[in-house]
Amino acid sequence: MFGSRSRYPSIKEIIFISSFLGGFLFAQEKKGSGSFPLLEKPKPNYGLLIPEEKVEDFSFLNKPKDNNLSMTDNERFIDPGAKYLKKLSKEGSVSKDTYLGDVYFGDIFTISKSAQILLRDFGQEDGDRVRVFVNEKEVISNITLKNQFFTINLPLIDGFNKIDFQALNQGKLYPNTAELRIYDDFGVTLAMNQWNLSTRAKATIIIIKEGDNLRKE
Repeated sequence: MFGSRSRYPSIKEIIFISSFLGGFLFAQEKKGSGSFPLLEKPKPNYGLLIPEEKVEDFSFLNKPKDNNLSMTDNERFIDPGAKYLKKLSKEGSVSKDTYLGDVYFGDIFTISKSAQILLRDFGQEDGDRVRVFVNEKEVISNITLKNQFFTINLPLIDGFNKIDFQALNQGKLYPNTAELRIYDDFGVTLAMNQWNLSTRAKATIIIIKEGDNLRKE
């Protein structure tokens, strides 16, 4: 019967469709590819940055100070025996109203041309001051005594050399305290004494230099 024939694709049509699809797929694959495989875009390399390590210089000068440190702590760290200094010196046991007058340490003889006189505060440094006279003439008007020795090199004249040490004050702790040492040119000890003086009182020692004239007599 005319018009009722079924429609099936012919062999030519199948070949044509297959060729068309194959070309299309090839074109798509070629479009997505290049002459070399696509690599991930390299990231710039600036090198490995290692953080600089901070090194602190150790210095006692840079050591932080503890403002809350007590005087007791300071004494213990600086000098273990400092807190007992007042007891050892016995200065605090003398009353301000107690007058301690002049002292005389005697006469000493020498052939030395000079004398080395050493003075120091044997107690706590509290501002004791003295002046020095030689044969009634003032040679040093003011010495503040410390725990370290103060040295006087005194040329000696033939005969009597009278040396007076006058207390100018009594410092913060009473009385005026000092240790006296005297050496000759050869390092021999001529005298070694201590004094406890009230203000204006004197400690006196006489050095007699034996010169040629004295020896003849």
